[in-house]
Amino acid sequence: MVSGRTLDAAPLDRGAHRRDGISMTTLASGEVRGATIEDKPDKIVDPAPLSDRLPPAAGPFWTVTAVVSVAVLLAVNVTVSRTAVAPRTPWDEIVPLQMARELAGQGPVSQMSGAGYFPGWAILLTPIWWFTQDPAAVYTASIGVVIALAMVTVLPLMQIARLLGLPTAQAVTAAALTLSVPARTVNADYVLAENLLALLVACSALAAFRLWQRPSPLTLFLFILAVTAAYLTHARALAVVLAAAVWLLLFALRDWRVTVGGAALLVGGYWLVKLLVAEITIPILLSGFGQGELLGDKLENLAPGPFLRVAFAQAWGQFAGSFGVTALGLVVLAFFVWRELRTLRVGPYGFMAGLLFVASAVSVIAWSNAGPQERFDAQVYTRYIDPFAVLAMLLGVVALLRTVRRPLLLAAVGLVLADTAVVLFKVAPWANTWGTMYGPANSAAILAWAPLRPSDPFPHPLIPAPGNANELWFWASLCLVSGVLVMLAVRTRPRVLAILMLISFAVLSLFANPSQSRDFPAPFTEALESAEDTAGAPEGSLSVDLDMECHGPALTHHQVTNWSGFWLSPREVETIDPRRGESYDSDIVIACGDWPRGQEMGAEAIAGSGYYTYKVWVLPGELQDELEEAGLLVE
Repeated sequence: MVSGRTLDAAPLDRGAHRRDGISMTTLASGEVRGATIEDKPDKIVDPAPLSDRLPPAAGPFWTVTAVVSVAVLLAVNVTVSRTAVAPRTPWDEIVPLQMARELAGQGPVSQMSGAGYFPGWAILLTPIWWFTQDPAAVYTASIGVVIALAMVTVLPLMQIARLLGLPTAQAVTAAALTLSVPARTVNADYVLAENLLALLVACSALAAFRLWQRPSPLTLFLFILAVTAAYLTHARALAVVLAAAVWLLLFALRDWRVTVGGAALLVGGYWLVKLLVAEITIPILLSGFGQGELLGDKLENLAPGPFLRVAFAQAWGQFAGSFGVTALGLVVLAFFVWRELRTLRVGPYGFMAGLLFVASAVSVIAWSNAGPQERFDAQVYTRYIDPFAVLAMLLGVVALLRTVRRPLLLAAVGLVLADTAVVLFKVAPWANTWGTMYGPANSAAILAWAPLRPSDPFPHPLIPAPGNANELWFWASLCLVSGVLVMLAVRTRPRVLAILMLISFAVLSLFANPSQSRDFPAPFTEALESAEDTAGAPEGSLSVDLDMECHGPALTHHQVTNWSGFWLSPREVETIDPRRGESYDSDIVIACGDWPRGQEMGAEAIAGSGYYTYKVWVLPGELQDELEEAGLLVE
């Protein structure tokens, strides 16, 4: 401990104000105190070079702004969630929901189609199934959890903002603004793992700061716990594990004990996640876990040209979806990493940079070879980076509220202009802008401009311009460039910037509010309820077999497989494949609309039960006779 030692901020903070004749600096606690410090300088998270001014003083304005920004964040999330009455995707949402059902002891659940998802999100949703087995109620409650996670994420982001020099009210404002952009709010329309992942990414970054401040067994354990929890939530969070591994290795330059202990804990956490995936995820999948194999195939076929185009486009998507604030955050992060490298001690900024780099690389690699499909979202697929980009976004917001130095802001303007120029003239002219987005969350960051997409293909190349079929890119870029120029114009007025961000982010998120169909299998439910009513059986009591032999066109077989298992709850649904010698145990079978094997067996379809080219069939027996007598079968 070094007591009574002063840290002279003048060399780092030119023109810093002085109060009561005492040099002021921002300490790691996020509070402005006198210059006396009680710890070694290398344990201080020093944000002084970020600004040539002290942080804005606390006062009624910032208290009100903090309350309003949190209220707006909640209101936008609730507004976006109002149409979320059923899953939008039968894979990313239903698979975790079914895993949660199995963990809650409400199974067994039927095996499902898909590459698989890590069980962290399912574990969090498990208690919902203890209170209800109604799928619509489960989904609504899960949406509530999604929104709650968005609000809770304010806490770790606020703590990081305090470490960067903001008083509490401004720090809360910065955290809420960070989470108010479409890349975050669109998730309120889904039961996806994204909000939990964003929370744990923020917790991992905060834990890295705490570990760097005061290395101890407790801070090390909390850091590894956050990293492991993030990885348990999603396979993409391997980026957090890799960044943590490299950072802990570099920590040896400061304290080798942290490196040794951290490595042991990290390896243990990694294998614990693998064990849980093997025990929870893999048994409920029809074809085993395959996300890693998909990325490996992409890596083998990687080409420089597509890689660079997707890299520029995905960066542009992040920049446009925040009016350039994320670009400023990247510049600030690069600045702090450079300062760390000059001291040969890579601190928490290095960890954050490594995390963002690996996550971005995974996303770009995954979409550099999207195949021949005419997909628009393949060009600007922001979803994979969104949960990690909150860190860069936060740095950008904090920098603006701290009155960021002009050179840093000019660098951000240059970054935006360069990236935008490449996108407008080298990427957008060849983009399939008319193509599908396969769900709004895939390109949530730029969803506000999605209505500008043309409905019909156009010949390539077509440089974006007002009024032409490719104008989406032009108008989004105009908003982006205007955003960074406004930041530059009012750089020294943090209150104005806070109000502008609050309004513009909320408006952008409301424009991005997706309106999407929820094609749940209502015909199946109605048919089964009619059968149960006719047979005098309690609602939800009839078991259902799902035929795996005949396949409908395109992806209908996979969609019906996953939808049936979840939406017909609490009924037990079992997959049956006669080609493997399996026999039907139930009188009711969901199968193809023409089902040759069923017709040979004398099965008849329930009238009005068609869904995705599939129908609800009834095998010969007492139930079929009752339904036929009631006139419920197809004549």
